[in-house]
Amino acid sequence: GAWYECAESRSSRGHTMKVFLIYIRSPKIASNSVMPLGILYVASTLIRDGFEVRVFDTLYESTDAVMDELRAFQPDAIGVSFLTTEFKLTGQWIAAMRQVCPKAILFGGGAHLSSGVGDRAAAQLGLDFGVFGEGETTALEVCRRLRGGRHYPHAPGILYPAAPRPT
Repeated sequence: GAWYECAESRSSRGHTMKVFLIYIRSPKIASNSVMPLGILYVASTLIRDGFEVRVFDTLYESTDAVMDELRAFQPDAIGVSFLTTEFKLTGQWIAAMRQVCPKAILFGGGAHLSSGVGDRAAAQLGLDFGVFGEGETTALEVCRRLRGGRHYPHAPGILYPAAPRPT
């Protein structure tokens, strides 16, 4: 099951604002079980502010178990974190999560999205936006805006997907 769960805060629409965070990695590439501190920092920041948060690490959970949880949870926002070595796998996860939760805002963070190719990577992955740098503040600001029924596009720390380059 999820590493963390917390429910407190209600949105302006009267339902609990739900955030699903997932650290995507493969046992074929991940050689150790180091805790994904970045996504855990984001989770703790959101939990302290009253959001209902679920955190998963794909190294420890089967794809079916995570997708079943996602389907049952139906989050308002989904945040992914990954390393460059997991880029292709991350794209597969994002496509599957979009099918299960088509209305959720999908964002990502991590070193790859904070690099010079972050905007192109966000576009290729199909993210609504990326987070560059430390994600706790940006994720909290975006989720607060969503919870309050406000737009998030000008929140600090957001990286927008680049438009496709002409071929």
